[in-house]
Amino acid sequence: MASFILAFVFILSGVLFSNEALAINLGGLDKTASVAGMGSGIQSPLGLAGDVTGKIISYVGVLFLCLMLYAGFLWMTAAGDEKKIDKAKEIILAAIIGLVIVLSAYAITRFVGESLSLRNP
Repeated sequence: MASFILAFVFILSGVLFSNEALAINLGGLDKTASVAGMGSGIQSPLGLAGDVTGKIISYVGVLFLCLMLYAGFLWMTAAGDEKKIDKAKEIILAAIIGLVIVLSAYAITRFVGESLSLRNP
């Protein structure tokens, strides 16, 4: 089961990080490229931090989903075994706490980033 989750995360990482490589600018398409978000490739530090944060949030979401599926599988296959049910409950609780911590960090980072970008035109 763990190897399946690991393979899924690696495949998803390939999908998440391959979008820049799949979109190329063939010249004369500067307006289209800028509308598509490809621009000149030069990005402000806040924009770069936002991109990195967004990708980290994506990974955390996938990890949360995998943990919830694993915990649900444990619970459903416990067949009344209290140890397995307690382990599944612990995994669910840990996953929810981790998700809340990461989303709180994202909210704080976004608030600070927007505050700094408004003061520095």
